[in-house]
Amino acid sequence: MDMGFEMWDIEDKVDEYLWEIKKADEYRILKQCRMRVIEFLKAIRKGKKVAGRIYPEDIEIAKNIPISNIIEVDNRGFSLCPNHADTRPSMKVYPTRVHCFVCGYDEDVLGLYQTINNCGFIEAVKRLTQS
Repeated sequence: MDMGFEMWDIEDKVDEYLWEIKKADEYRILKQCRMRVIEFLKAIRKGKKVAGRIYPEDIEIAKNIPISNIIEVDNRGFSLCPNHADTRPSMKVYPTRVHCFVCGYDEDVLGLYQTINNCGFIEAVKRLTQS
């Protein structure tokens, strides 16, 4: 049966249409992403805080949280080190830092929180500023 066209002509047309659809879909996705970026930049320019983001002032707030709020400190200013299996307090707790005299672990509030809770920097800042 001869319909006046070959099968590969149909396949080529289908491929061409699929390519056009794919390009249109990618363009739509890119346009949506562009709009989100523009909205985000406008919010920042207006000085608004965007949900889910951390800002320099959040980091400063988290760094100024007393270490004694995160770990238990004895009356001499020592605590158990979270970096190794500690049986006696060997980590000196300073106002903004800790230092272990056994393993050399030395961190600020954020680093200590990350070690204890096994989380990343951004998550640590978010959690510390929420509490």
